[in-house]
This record gives sequence, C-alpha cells and structure tokens, in this order.
Amino acid sequence: MVAVPFTLPSPTSRAARLLVTLVTWLALALLALGGLLAASDLGSFDSNTTLSDHTTAQLAAERVLPHLKDAEAGQRHYLLTGDTSYLKPYEAARRQFDQDFANLRAAPSPSPSRIAQIARIRRLADARLSELTRTIELYQSGERDGARQLELANRAKRTMDTIGAEVADLQADLRNQFVQAHGSIHSAYTLGEAILLVALAAASFAATVWAKRRIQRDIDAKLYRLERFTQAFGQTQGTLRSLDGRIVFWGIGAERLYGYSEKEALGKNALDLLQTRGPVSLEEINAILVRDGEWQGELTRRHKDGREIHIISKWSLNRGEAGEPEVAIEVSSDITSIKLAERELHQTNALLRAILETAPGLIYAKDLQGRIMLANVSTLDLIGRPWSEVEGRTDLEFLDNKAQAQLVMANDRRIMDQAKTEEFEEIISHEGRHPRVWSSTKAPLRDADGKVIGLVGVSVEITERKRIEDRLQLMVNELNHRVKNTLATVQAIASQTLRGGDPIVRQTLERRLMALAAAHDVLTRENWEGADIDDVVTGALAPFGDGGDYRFTVSGPSLRLLPRAALALAMGLHELTTNALKYGALSTLAGQVAINWQVVEGAKPLLRLTWTESGGPPVMAPSKRGFGVRLIERSLAQDLGGKASVIFDQPAGIVGTIEAPLADVVVSAEVTPLLQVGAR
Repeated sequence: MVAVPFTLPSPTSRAARLLVTLVTWLALALLALGGLLAASDLGSFDSNTTLSDHTTAQLAAERVLPHLKDAEAGQRHYLLTGDTSYLKPYEAARRQFDQDFANLRAAPSPSPSRIAQIARIRRLADARLSELTRTIELYQSGERDGARQLELANRAKRTMDTIGAEVADLQADLRNQFVQAHGSIHSAYTLGEAILLVALAAASFAATVWAKRRIQRDIDAKLYRLERFTQAFGQTQGTLRSLDGRIVFWGIGAERLYGYSEKEALGKNALDLLQTRGPVSLEEINAILVRDGEWQGELTRRHKDGREIHIISKWSLNRGEAGEPEVAIEVSSDITSIKLAERELHQTNALLRAILETAPGLIYAKDLQGRIMLANVSTLDLIGRPWSEVEGRTDLEFLDNKAQAQLVMANDRRIMDQAKTEEFEEIISHEGRHPRVWSSTKAPLRDADGKVIGLVGVSVEITERKRIEDRLQLMVNELNHRVKNTLATVQAIASQTLRGGDPIVRQTLERRLMALAAAHDVLTRENWEGADIDDVVTGALAPFGDGGDYRFTVSGPSLRLLPRAALALAMGLHELTTNALKYGALSTLAGQVAINWQVVEGAKPLLRLTWTESGGPPVMAPSKRGFGVRLIERSLAQDLGGKASVIFDQPAGIVGTIEAPLADVVVSAEVTPLLQVGAR
C-alpha cells in the first residue's frame, strides 16, 4: 500500500492552538498585573494606560512576521496539494494585518519617523501578500508552472528580509520608549513590582518566540519532506486525486504513461480525461477505499493519442488529523504489453486447438519417458479411449500389439537421444483388424534453453497408398518379366531367321538387342524411376570388355538419368563401341576410348558427353552414313531433346559428342557435378 510518509500541518493544528492559548493567557496575566498595579495606586492610572499601549504595540510588531510566514506556509501547501483548507492561514493573516497595524499606530508618543516606518512595513507586507495572491490566482487558473516560477523568484526572500529588518528597528524603538516611560513612572511602583513586570514581559516574549520558531521549524521540515516526496512520487506513474475524481497532482511518470501534460490534467476528472473503464464504478471504489483504506485492480484507459492502455492500479486513501478522507493516492503499472501477449497466446492456443480437433492425421507429443502429453481427436479415435485414460500413459499401456508398441517407443527413444527429425513408416495393429500403415514424422521437443524434453509427432495413414504401391510394383515386376521374355524371344527369332544369312549382320543385330536388354535391366533394378549414368555406361560397355577394362577411360559427375534418356544413351554408346571395334581404336591392341560427361553451366545447364578414340588406325569420313551413325545423330538427339554428332576426320579416331538440356535428361535438378567416377 502506497501512503504519504507524513501528515501535513493543518491550520487548526494542536501546536497552533497551544500557542494562541499561551499568548492569550500571558496577555491576560500582563493585563491583570497592570490592573493590580493600577488598583494599588489610583494616581498612576494614566501611566498604566501608557504602559498597556506600549505592550500592545510591542505584541503587534512581534506578530507581523509570524502572520506573514503563516500566510506563506498556507500558500505553499495549497500549491503542493491543491487542498483549499490550507488557504485559511493565508486568509486569517490578511484579516489580522489591519488590527496589528492599528495597534502599532496607537502606540503612545508616535514620532514622524516611527509613523513612516510603520507605513513602510505595511507597504512591504501588502506587496508580499499581493505576490502570494498572484501565485494562488495563477494556480487556480491552471498556470501551475507560472505560479512555481513566481514563487521561486528571490523577490519573496528579499521582501521578507527587509520586513524583518524594519520590524526589528521598530521593536527597538518601542522598547526604548517603553524604558523611558517606565522610568517616568518608576515612583508609582515598587522595585519588586517593576522586576516582576519585566520578568513577565520577558517570559511572554520568550515563550512566544520559542513557540513560533518551533512551529516554523516543524512546518519547514515537513514542507521539505513533502517536496522530496513529491519529486520522487512524480517520477512514478502515480497521481493524487480527490474522492470526487478531480486530479490534484500529476507527475512526470503519469505524463509519460498517458501523454497529458500537468497543465492539461490538473483539476480534471480522471475518469473523464482518461476514459477509465474498470470492473466496478468510482462510487464502489471510493466505498472500498473508505472502508479498507486501499483498492487494487485492472483498469483500461485511453492515451492522449487514442490508443488503449491496460494498467494495474493500486489506490490508497490518505486521511487528515481527524480521520476524515482527504486524498486518494494512485500508483499504476502499464501492463498493455502483457495483456497483448496474453491475447496473442489465447489466439494461438485457440488456433492450435482448432488444428488438433480438425487435422485428419495423428498429432501427439510425448515426454522423455514416452508418456502422452498431447493428443488430438484422431489419435484418441485410433487408441479408442478418452483423453482421461490416455494422458500420462505410454504406448505399451494402450496398444494391443506389444511388439509394435515397443518398436514405436524405440523409434521415439532414438529421436530424443539423437535430437534430430526423422520420417519413417510405422505399423499399428488392433485386435480383429487389419494392420494400418502410418507415415510418421517425429522431431525432438525442446524447452526454452534448447534442452530436449520429449518429442512431437505427426502421423498420416498410408495403408491404402501402400496397398496400391504394392499392386503397382507387382504389375511392374510382371511387365519387366514379360519385356525380358519378349526381348529374348525377339533375339531367338532373329538368330533363327538369320542363321543361313550373313553372320556379321546376325551378330550385329544380336548385340543391339543385348544392349537394349542391358539398359532395360538397369532400369528394372531401379523400378523404372531412373538409372545412374555410371551404371548405364558400364552396362553398354560390358559386352566389349574382353580386351580388358584398361581400354576404356570413364569419368564424369554422378547423375541420375530419366528412363527414356538411359535407354537412348545405352543404344548410342553401343553403336559407337561397335563402330570402334570394326573400324576405330578398338580394332587394334593399342587403341583406347575415353568417355567423359560433364554439366555445362549457363542459363539452361547442359549435359555434354564426349567419346574420344586414340591409338587406332587413321579414320576417313565414309561416303555414306551407316545405321549406327544415323541412330546417334537423329534418333538419339531426338530422344534426348538435344543434338549429337560423330566426327570422322581425326587421324587417331572418331570423336562423338552428345548434348542435351540437363532438366530433360536428369531425374532432378538437385544433382550437381561433385563426385567423379574413377577411371576404368
């Protein structure tokens, strides 16, 4: 609870009342003494009257400065708090001045210099009171900064110092006249009476001065503490207001929070200015304040720029000396960012809940022990149990097939231990039902520090897809088997048909069929999804490897060819090899063939394969292109979507070049020319 660390002195404080009582009784005692002395000697009546006038004038001179200081104190407290009750000392001082100066002018035997001195004191006092009045008027009109600047000016101190000096001179003059008057009537009194009179007057004067100074020190100390508190409190997001909602204090912290300056806020109703909305009305809050002394709750207010601000506010009630409610102290903290974060979290949770409730797949989370921490509706439907029977349990506790449950938990354990995401298939069986296949993607679940605390997974059923894939695979296998049988049948028919014909023609046809079958075998092993270029080249050269693999040098990056490109390339390499055996480098023992392929970078990357012969007999361009050359330059180029050429004017052997767009012959663009196939 925030509370003001002191109680401001009230104009009707106990010390002030004691002072008035003390002065009153001393004055009465002095008058009583004067009466006794007058009664003891009726002949000295006029002298006693003169003495009384002197005493009254001295007391009036003594009260001028205290009354001014009372007016200053009331004005300062009003400027700090806005409480109009502190204007009472100020108003009382203005009323008392007329009586004080009338008593000063009534002093016996006034000299012209004394009359002029009293007039000067009156003008200075009126000037100081006018300054106080001006600051109060500025404050009440909303010019609080102007009131403070006027009050902080040195004119006030100089005026008070001048008044103090003039009053001191006046008191000295009055004391001298009093001594002279006392000497002239000395015969009217006994020595004891004179001593008693002087002692009473001195005691009265000392008591008055002591009480006034003590009260002034107390006021100054409390005023200093109030100013320090105001400065510190002003830095917080706090305000002071009356119980009707009127703002009486507005610090820098409140200005930063709400955007309104002190001038714009003071005197305004806080609820109207800030468009305050809360759980209860202001009347209910005030009732709680009066009853309990404090209230705390969340409020929604409007910044000067129009945006909404959420605050948590704590109000404390400050009471006066008599226990009456005076001012409400409000300290607020901006929780707008917290409320926005809570709203976003609520929206995120709602979105997550919607996803969990509508997603067709299984969504779940498990802790390090494999216990279910989260499961969507589809997961609960698969398990066949409500959430209350699934939460905190492991797969072993609700899956019928324990072997499958242990395998699932082993997969989970591996993912959490290795802290990496994996995708794999899992099989879940229930008693009396066919096994169901799920494609699961599981990832480690981490806390804010990055430590693995479990896993989160998503599983999608692929049972039907697997059934279709298995059927397609069966059909592909059957088709491959029949294609191989067809090729074997074609080869047998060709062999039988050409048995009595030219053996070279028969051998050429058989080898072409064998090259086609070899390429087919490579694709069959890869389920016709593609084939590595290295495997295609190796398969095409295999029938001609009797002379040793040293005759072929093969190099190039690892690439995966589309089925159509693999078949076309295999047939082209077969024709080049056949030609090299008959007429080119492979027709001699020293001849060699270098086969190299590479990716040519550019706007559209190309696959370039070169066939270079060396060590063979000189090659002359034929007068007529044979079947093999036509197959390469026409059919192969067309199948690859590129171009192919065979050059015969090299002295050492022919050079064949095949180029095709990389995207048209390679399975995916993810393949880059990094790995090189070793020479063979």
